Amino acid sequence: MGRTTLIMDTGASASGQPAPDWERVPFFVGCARCGQDLRGLVEPKCPACALEFEWADAVPVEELTCAVCGYHLYGLQESRCPECGVGFTWDEALDRYRRQKIDLFEYQWRRRPIRSFFRTWRKALFPTSFWKSVDIHDPPRVGPLLVFALVIHLGSC
Repeated sequence: MGRTTLIMDTGASASGQPAPDWERVPFFVGCARCGQDLRGLVEPKCPACALEFEWADAVPVEELTCAVCGYHLYGLQESRCPECGVGFTWDEALDRYRRQKIDLFEYQWRRRPIRSFFRTWRKALFPTSFWKSVDIHDPPRVGPLLVFALVIHLGSC
């Protein structure tokens, strides 16, 4: 099991969602602000620093899928997909889920190339909006960034 501190939206408030079934969460869940272990909590509020969050953002266990076949990983205790047999780490599954939520070209170029290209371009025109949508912990995807830069450069010539 990896020790991933999940990035949570600090502006989120508790919406009354039930706490996750902790028996089905095989990975570490830590507070984004202080790193406090959140496993076993009933209320979506860090006991150490009082950060409020949404359970769905902190523990997206029902949304995690296999990278190869798309099988839902909910309830698995092993880090091997029972459908296709591919091994994974919970950190990888969580990172993949989080990247799917980012609406920038470098992460969405395969699923929504035109839409994500123009949204990224529009956000780049307004740096405040752009940096609110980027997490410093997200690894850059160099290939799509080079394509984005090339298209912008060719468009300005």
